[in-house]
Amino acid sequence: MPNLPPSLGNDYVQPTEEVVDYDSADIHVLANEINIHGDEQYQDEEGEQEEYVDPIDWLGIARQSYRDSTDFLDAGLRDRWKRNYSLANSKHPAGSKYYTDAYRSRSKNFRGKTAAAIRQNESACAVALFSTVDYTDITAINPDVEEQVVAAKAIKQLVNERLENDIPWFLTCQGAYKDVMTVGTVVSKQYWKFEEKQSADGLLDPIKSEDKPVIELIPIENCRLSPAANWIDPINSSPYFIHMIPMYLADVKARQDWIEYPNDVIQSATKSGTENDSIRREREGVTNQDPKSSEVSSVQDHDIVWVHEVFLRHEDEEFVYYTLGTDLILSQVMLLEEAYPHCIDGKRPFAFGSADVAAHTVYRKGLPERVEGSQARANNISNQRYDNVEQVLNKQKHVRRGANIDYRALRTRAPGVTVEMDQPGVDVVSEDMQDVTSSSYQEQNYSNMDFDEEAGVLSNSVVASNTGLSERVGNMQIMDSNANVITEYQLRIFVETWVEPVIRQIVKMVQGYEDEQTILQVTGKPLTQQQIATPIKCRVSVGFGATDPTKKVQKLMMGLETLAKINPEILQEADYGEIVSEVFGALGWRDGLRFFPSLEKKEGEEEQPDQQLQKMQEQIQQLQQYIQTQQAELESKERITDKNNKTKLQIEALKIESKDEQILAESYAKRELELDKLAITEGTKRDTLEQKHGIDSDKLTLDSAKEMNRQADIMNTTAELEFKMNTGKDGI
Repeated sequence: MPNLPPSLGNDYVQPTEEVVDYDSADIHVLANEINIHGDEQYQDEEGEQEEYVDPIDWLGIARQSYRDSTDFLDAGLRDRWKRNYSLANSKHPAGSKYYTDAYRSRSKNFRGKTAAAIRQNESACAVALFSTVDYTDITAINPDVEEQVVAAKAIKQLVNERLENDIPWFLTCQGAYKDVMTVGTVVSKQYWKFEEKQSADGLLDPIKSEDKPVIELIPIENCRLSPAANWIDPINSSPYFIHMIPMYLADVKARQDWIEYPNDVIQSATKSGTENDSIRREREGVTNQDPKSSEVSSVQDHDIVWVHEVFLRHEDEEFVYYTLGTDLILSQVMLLEEAYPHCIDGKRPFAFGSADVAAHTVYRKGLPERVEGSQARANNISNQRYDNVEQVLNKQKHVRRGANIDYRALRTRAPGVTVEMDQPGVDVVSEDMQDVTSSSYQEQNYSNMDFDEEAGVLSNSVVASNTGLSERVGNMQIMDSNANVITEYQLRIFVETWVEPVIRQIVKMVQGYEDEQTILQVTGKPLTQQQIATPIKCRVSVGFGATDPTKKVQKLMMGLETLAKINPEILQEADYGEIVSEVFGALGWRDGLRFFPSLEKKEGEEEQPDQQLQKMQEQIQQLQQYIQTQQAELESKERITDKNNKTKLQIEALKIESKDEQILAESYAKRELELDKLAITEGTKRDTLEQKHGIDSDKLTLDSAKEMNRQADIMNTTAELEFKMNTGKDGI
């Protein structure tokens, strides 16, 4: 407990009746007596004990930074944000003509086109970001390194598990986009919440009550940064950043690592820096006292006090400390990496997002600012038309001054009411009011189209009320495509400036704080923190066409068909599980893999190779075996055929040779028979006959020689055929 002024003493007892209200001077005395570095004294060069005096006025720097940023906010941003919240809540902003006495009895309706446009953009965000179960795409920087691939897959599982169960990611993301649409800017803080509870007897080990990442959306009025910060990265380029935290008094006193103060001192400190904010009242629709105001009349544990978490850059180092309002130091000054170990790169644990690109401007414009003119014109047309209808149905009466008329009955205008007057038709005359509703509806259609063009949406009311548009399909497609392009453009900026930076901070915290037991339970692999602490690439796939499910599927199929035409085999390497998830996610089923159990990986099991790829590999092996079998059979058939051909040629040659010999033998036999017949006929001997017919004998010999030559030719032909079969060449 700090040293208190003599009027309080060290034995402080909370007052029961009277509450002491300290002025600013007393509070500053308390603040100056606190040693925020925790060193009560130190030894000088001569060894004497002296009190430590911090050369840096941390509290003074925080106070002045808060005042400078608040002055800028009050001068240029507060009224603008209040108007945005009023328009988003379908209320006329402060200073509107509808709040004047001239419009007391006139129509003051508000056409909620701004709120409808914001909700339409919110629904587009939900369709684009939450159509599948995978919230993000985390991959290894170098896919050739197996350790990085395994770590990236494990990190993706851990991040998806945390976003699904521990962080209300859908509500957080939708709330962030609503802030972006309303005021143009969203700020969030990412940190790891770790709390332990001691057992009642104090003997058992502490039990972890909370051990999870947290994404906390911060209202824009609770952030303070330098107006001269860089527009691309305002959080880290500003020399200071102040996060204003509303806390219950009991929670402040329960923090054991904070400096203790009496309750009334805390109340006085928060009153000196009033946090009664008109922006918050306008957003929450409260017209009286701010529900988070520090202006209370008694000291209670449920009272709201304001704590400032100050991030300050000093001499190229980042420091963090807490103050109570702008008058008291609550904690020691720490380096950023000591307070937030995952911020070792020096970047503050915040994300600053938008849905619009405004170069050299820190705070961007919201949708209500862009459509404020069209919204006002729509309200004017609607209210004037309503006033006209009221006057046509209830005509204005002109009454002669001093006439004897029953004014009460005249104002009643109920059926069957009798109005007494001296001169009917003279004392009271009805004004003839012309009905102009048809032209006002036409003007309303033009106003609606202007609003939709500025807001980047296409409302069904414009299509239904304009026959010319609805009858032309081409016009409708053009308008729809233009509206989708603007919506998707805003979403892409939102993803680049807020969604992906937030996911990257979650990845850093998972790599730095996740215990090995949780890693094993989620991934099924015994990985350590060192193994998952690897550089990865983190992207959120939200491209153009993501808000239209039909076009999204059509573009995916067109891409696959185009690749198939270029290389039909490339589809064999596709991840069919991812394709199924994308297609069914666009159609409304977040988990399309449940329709294909064979593609779904069971939780906790070792990751198996792609079944389709495995089937194709098996088919390839079967084809290779079949080809080898067929090739062996073909070679065997060729050998058999070759052998058969050779045998056939030999048989043919033998047949030819046998036939030649048979012919030759028949020739000799015939010759002998003819000679015998001739000898018998002539009555002479064979020898005499052969001598007598020598010419005939020579002729037979010549025939025999011809037969022998023909046989030699056949043998040569057979040899040539064998040579051709063995060598593949013609001729010997």
